[in-house]
Amino acid sequence: MKRTIPKSTYITLVILALFASLYFEYISAHDMAVDYETRIDAQWNHNRNTLSQYNLKIQEAVQVPDIYRDDFIKTIQASMTGRYGQQGSKATMQWFQEHAIELPHQLYLQLQQMIEAGRNEFQNEQKKLLDLTRSYKRVTGTVWTGFMMNIAGFPSKEFTWSKYEILVDEQTQQQFSEKKAKAIKL
Repeated sequence: MKRTIPKSTYITLVILALFASLYFEYISAHDMAVDYETRIDAQWNHNRNTLSQYNLKIQEAVQVPDIYRDDFIKTIQASMTGRYGQQGSKATMQWFQEHAIELPHQLYLQLQQMIEAGRNEFQNEQKKLLDLTRSYKRVTGTVWTGFMMNIAGFPSKEFTWSKYEILVDEQTQQQFSEKKAKAIKL
């Protein structure tokens, strides 16, 4: 005797499979949104750290020429005092050849390179933040995954797009708001 499975069992299995599929889709969308928000926040904090370290390095590096200048002046004064005495040379005629003393330009070149490297590093980190936020916006705007993320409560209430906007200088902000570019003044 052949046993047949009732149609109601098939319908029940199909409904269970549909609910299981929706449940797993919901879980996937939820986890994806959590991942995006966590990565965006981490990248934003990384950008803050990168900019902070850059600013500190530059602030510390710009002190070096001043320290060098002060040490240079002390060295010249000590050299002249050692050579000619406390009152200087009293000779009526003195024939000597002095060498022109130059400040090393390498300090300024190194500072310029630090500034450029720091700006480039920060720009790269800002690009990463832009890519992450763009991807998240795209996913939340899709029909199915975006719908599931919305049901799961994402973007979360704590997540605000404006918090994660990239930093721009005042001149750029002004030019974009006025929709007019200006020449760079050196």
